[in-house]
Amino acid sequence: MRYDGIPGNIRNDQTTEAEWQASIVEMATALGWLTYHTHDSRRSDKGYPDLTCSHPLHGVVWFECKRQAKPKITREQRDWIRTLQQSGNLAAIVRPSDADWVESVLRGTERYEPIPHKFIVPEDQ
Repeated sequence: MRYDGIPGNIRNDQTTEAEWQASIVEMATALGWLTYHTHDSRRSDKGYPDLTCSHPLHGVVWFECKRQAKPKITREQRDWIRTLQQSGNLAAIVRPSDADWVESVLRGTERYEPIPHKFIVPEDQ
């Protein structure tokens, strides 16, 4: 499957979380990643990131998809992302404005160690 990049309209303020997440899944799949999303999380543990993506060469990444610039992050989401980061994994809360970074990670062109500061979940959030 050929992938030509994230559509420009995904980067705007009107993008829903579902549209943003779907664009990441489309991109990841086109670039050879397997993706997993729990569609009905009501019976699952709280806070697990929205997307788990795995690639044979690039490893595993976790994305918590948010649409707002300053999203509300639950304690459970914060704990999952922070624990994944602290154990040496790439896990990030990503917004449509982060589309270029997400694409570079999925293309394997972004070295993500260390994780860019803006993606690290602070203790007080």
